[in-house]
Amino acid sequence: MIETKFIPFVKMSERLRNSKEESDSAYFYDLLYLGEMLTKTVVLGLISGIIDEKDRNRYRLQHRIVRADGIGEWSAVLDEILTGVASHYLFADISSNEQLELNQKTEVDAWQYKCVKHLYDAMSEVGLSTPKEMPKKIQAKSWFSNFATLRNGTRGHGATLPSNCSKACLPLENSIKLLIDNLFIFKREWAFLYQNISGRYRVSNLNITTNQFNNLKYDNSFQSKYEDGLYVFFENITKVGLVLSTPELDDFYFPNGNFKEKSYELISYISDNRKDGDSSKYLVPASELPSSDTEGLGILDVIGNYFSNLPPIYSGYVKRKGLEEELYKVLLDTDRYPIVTLKGIGGIGKTSLALSVLHNISNTDRYDVVLWFSSRDIDLTTEGAKHVKNKILNEEDVANEFVELLDVRGLKKNEKIDFLANEMSKSTYGPMLFVFDNFETVKNPVELFAWIDTYVRHPNKILITSRTSKSFKADYPIEVSGMNAEECEILINKTATEFGITDLLSAKDKEKIIQESNGHPYVIRIFLGETTKNKKVEDIKRIVAGKDDILTALFRRTYSWLSPAAKRVFLTLCSWRSVIPQIALEAVLLRAENERFNVDDAIEELRKSSFIEVVNSEKDGEYFISVPLAASIFGKNELEVSSEKFAILADRDLLQDFGAAQQSDIIHGVTPRIIRKFHNIANRISQGKENLETHLPTLEYIASKYPYAWIYLANIHEENNNIQKAQESYREFLKSDSPEIDKQKIWKKLADSYRSQKEWFAEVNALVEMCSLPNSSFTSMSEVSNVINSYYQSTLINIDTDAKQKLILKMIDLIEAKASEEATPTDYSRLAWLYLWLNNTEKAIEVTKTGLDIDPTNEYCKKLATRLGLTK
Repeated sequence: MIETKFIPFVKMSERLRNSKEESDSAYFYDLLYLGEMLTKTVVLGLISGIIDEKDRNRYRLQHRIVRADGIGEWSAVLDEILTGVASHYLFADISSNEQLELNQKTEVDAWQYKCVKHLYDAMSEVGLSTPKEMPKKIQAKSWFSNFATLRNGTRGHGATLPSNCSKACLPLENSIKLLIDNLFIFKREWAFLYQNISGRYRVSNLNITTNQFNNLKYDNSFQSKYEDGLYVFFENITKVGLVLSTPELDDFYFPNGNFKEKSYELISYISDNRKDGDSSKYLVPASELPSSDTEGLGILDVIGNYFSNLPPIYSGYVKRKGLEEELYKVLLDTDRYPIVTLKGIGGIGKTSLALSVLHNISNTDRYDVVLWFSSRDIDLTTEGAKHVKNKILNEEDVANEFVELLDVRGLKKNEKIDFLANEMSKSTYGPMLFVFDNFETVKNPVELFAWIDTYVRHPNKILITSRTSKSFKADYPIEVSGMNAEECEILINKTATEFGITDLLSAKDKEKIIQESNGHPYVIRIFLGETTKNKKVEDIKRIVAGKDDILTALFRRTYSWLSPAAKRVFLTLCSWRSVIPQIALEAVLLRAENERFNVDDAIEELRKSSFIEVVNSEKDGEYFISVPLAASIFGKNELEVSSEKFAILADRDLLQDFGAAQQSDIIHGVTPRIIRKFHNIANRISQGKENLETHLPTLEYIASKYPYAWIYLANIHEENNNIQKAQESYREFLKSDSPEIDKQKIWKKLADSYRSQKEWFAEVNALVEMCSLPNSSFTSMSEVSNVINSYYQSTLINIDTDAKQKLILKMIDLIEAKASEEATPTDYSRLAWLYLWLNNTEKAIEVTKTGLDIDPTNEYCKKLATRLGLTK
């Protein structure tokens, strides 16, 4: 058997042990599954080790892999990583380890040679062509293409005899074992990272140690740097894309082709289950993208009193007097503020504002040279968000652009960077202004900012436009928010004239557009563009809600940089379309059910990121929070896929006790009694004066009125390691009159909880109850029957016959009710096993035959047929 410390293979080994006991053929085919899993792990791991650069080689290979319908394509991608264009962008650490061990030609005593030799032996045993004589030297990478041949010649398209499978098992096992034991990528540190609301990470290690990840457990300065997912350590912590798992590491899903517009298939080789992946991330063409409309000119030209490569000002730009005056003044300052930032959400007008002011400054003698470096990767047009080539990713790109614009030749790579650093410190070309547009899209904003900050000196200056500056601090930050009413009206009139729709807009329409858009210039133009297409004014909310690509382009990147606490507050606000008193929000979020965090800091972070507006009530001085329409719709979409959805919906229910409010209601303030009651409780808990047990009766009362509170109360119990109490909370929720789809998810959570405690029968009972709900899918029923079969087969469940029969009969009834319409041969094989546990051989045979009638080649039905004596 294959022994390993690498968790995905440890999980797979459990499946291999079971199949080996079943038959040699079953073991052989599961070894093939392990080989596929190994291949995909190596390829995805190495793809993550490709440096993210402007030619997008990493994305190009991910784009190819996610569409791969066969393991042979994975082998071809591995060749591209090791010897193709992408190989030039691998981390140096990979080049000297994985790339070397897979590419080098090895002789007979090397593990690489033996590994391929064993694979050839396995191929020969099943009748596949192999070299007549072993070559004197072999490259380990050839194992992957040969394995694809073996897989396709047996499980893929062959009809291999059981006796041949039996002979091939040992050499195939030895071959795979050599790879797992020796490939350097499996000796690296792997971990699954999950960020808690405190900002610290839960680190789940996949192998023996995670020394390089340990700081994340205790230091919350890494907030939002790493999104949840699987990581490997090369020269730094690197995310491994396209693999799905959980912090519990109970399963691993890999791309398995079937790429469509909205989804692609993911497969678990451990459980044989499938999931849908989000294909929207891989719809952008992998070929070279066009340049941005705001990319700098390729040469320096005379603009007023300085040389520059500035792009032209957008013709539809509306001047923003206050912001322009502030930026103009600070850029002319010769003694202070070497680094200035314009910060605001996407499409708010940062780039247009900067260009307007920079062209005005050309009439002064402050600068001799103004250089424009664009990192934009999306152009926001009236037709929608258009992906463009990102020209600047790091200081090397900046240096290349710098020397090209100044026509400095003959410098090597490091010399170019040194030249740029020297000119930033003390320019020989006169005072310089370096402008970095869309700074948040560079490879590592924090590192590049630190590099710039190290070298820039007066009289030179830096201007940065960015959607976020959370991780770096400018000398003079300027926040760019929505336009005021006067500016909005000018923009509406100007755009309506451009589009020829002035006669369609009434004064009331304009007022509504200004109010609903919250002064967002791009949202205004999108709405007017749709009005032009439809020849009439429609509901702005409906139009914005239908523009998913635009919402993503406007908010996704800024949202990803928010702290977990700020995301939590934002999604809570978006769960209910209402103006909410800040003190009400604090009272709900600081309840004992919620993980403690600083709500005030989160609110301020959202305000600075232009996700919310905070207004002071003249009545009692209390603050009220509202979310602009476009941001609110984006937030609702995010809430639908949030792992904290149930907890947030529970908080929403409690917030609704305060009543829906509009902007016009702010003047009335909030009820002092409600303020005192909720604020005082929240304040005492946040100060540690009271504990969970003190408030548990109150919390359970609230939960009895608002059932979703039971879900988060269960989470609190789990955080305190009181699994029994958590299970009781889940059961209380399941008694409520909540939507069936939510009950289905909670039954699954309850089942997972039972499994974590090795309460196997309780888990199975919960899964069967989940399947009993009217909206339960047939796929779920089949997967649950698979779990039942595996538990009985492994004797994890040992109960009295009566209880066993009732549970299995209920599962059979559920499956039988839908089988004729939806069942696959594999589903019928699982149903047959349920009958076998009841000793109903006759029905098992009948069901097995039904499966074989649909697909005579189905391996599971064929195994059952052999077991039941249907075949010789």
